[in-house]
Amino acid sequence: MADSSALIALIGALGGAATTALAGVYGPALLKRKERRQQELDGRRQVTDGAISALVDARLATRRWQDYLEQVAGRASNGNEVTLHDFVRESERLGDEAMRTCFALSSHGIRRVTTQDQRWVLGSLRAASTAIHDALVSDAFVIGPWPDDVRTALDDAERGRVYFRALLDHMIEERFGAGRPSV
Repeated sequence: MADSSALIALIGALGGAATTALAGVYGPALLKRKERRQQELDGRRQVTDGAISALVDARLATRRWQDYLEQVAGRASNGNEVTLHDFVRESERLGDEAMRTCFALSSHGIRRVTTQDQRWVLGSLRAASTAIHDALVSDAFVIGPWPDDVRTALDDAERGRVYFRALLDHMIEERFGAGRPSV
């Protein structure tokens, strides 16, 4: 009976050693696999956050430019002085920012916003900027509150921006799920 107790103890010790060896090998491997999976999820989350940030930046940049143009037209029509130099400098800065953010969309894998879409929204804002510039140069705001070409250009720019915003909202829903709030 002593031999069988010794044999059972030996088998138990070998089983414990084997279990410890397996845990020592597979434990870290399982932990590494879990860490890799988490890193992949974090990477996807960063890509998603970067893409949404790019979409928001493009929307905000075009909105800031549109708002600035409307504010200048409003100030000029109210008889407030608008310096041409300041208008040109700020409009160019906002236009450059809008262009940079719109074209940055493709670097985040957002390819559905085509160059044509970007040209439409940026071109309509640029046309509104040019109409306001020309009206300021020719003192057209002195003659009447909002010259027709300025009003038309700003309306066209707003339509382009509304379309652009709807396109970006649709892309957010399509890419990241309809449960995600529009921005």
